[in-house]
Amino acid sequence: MNRMWILAVGMILVLSFGCTTETETTQYVCPGGLVVSDPADCFVEEEVPYVSEVEPKPQDEVEEETPETSPELEPVIFCLKEGGNDKFSQGIATITKDGETIEEKEDVCLDGTQLKEYYCEATDIESTVYECSEGCDSGKCNPELLFVECMDTDGGMEFAVKGEIIYIYHYSDDSTTEDPRAEDYCVGGTLNEWICSDVSESDFCEESAQFGWVCTGDIHQGNIHRKVTSGCTRCEEGACK
Repeated sequence: MNRMWILAVGMILVLSFGCTTETETTQYVCPGGLVVSDPADCFVEEEVPYVSEVEPKPQDEVEEETPETSPELEPVIFCLKEGGNDKFSQGIATITKDGETIEEKEDVCLDGTQLKEYYCEATDIESTVYECSEGCDSGKCNPELLFVECMDTDGGMEFAVKGEIIYIYHYSDDSTTEDPRAEDYCVGGTLNEWICSDVSESDFCEESAQFGWVCTGDIHQGNIHRKVTSGCTRCEEGACK
């Protein structure tokens, strides 16, 4: 009886195990220690961080980069003298740097006869002192008389036209003044005709192609015109009719 029971239990166990499917699970450990179920997974390439071959410098040896700067431009400097170097006109010498005025010098009278004239020398201001023969006033020499021109309004010895002698004074500043000196006139039937000539007490008079008779040097002495006479059939208003 007991043997029969043991056999029955044994049969039941055999039948139970025979209906059960056993699943086996195998795991592998890769050389790097990674646990995988498929050995092929051990050969998957891993990303390797880039390591520079240049050995980094210590922090205290790292050179600071100097930022690039534009090349510095040379300043533009000019010197200009308004009116030029002319003792007969007052002017101002000016130095400018990049368009801005940095220095100015104005011509000035040192006394009644001396002028300090400023002028430009390259990009600098220089000066010189002039003696003014006619005096110094308002930062310039007074104009000097250069020569006297004699003008005959009727063109010369022209008896049929009344003429006039005018002295024209030419000055160093290119200015001129006129001084009427004599007019042709009648005395009865005689014409007194004034003409420009070299009849003068001065030794500094000569005939000029441009101005006629002129005097330089000691021009205040004598005259540069003379009178001729002519008989007329009829003389009226400084001319022969």
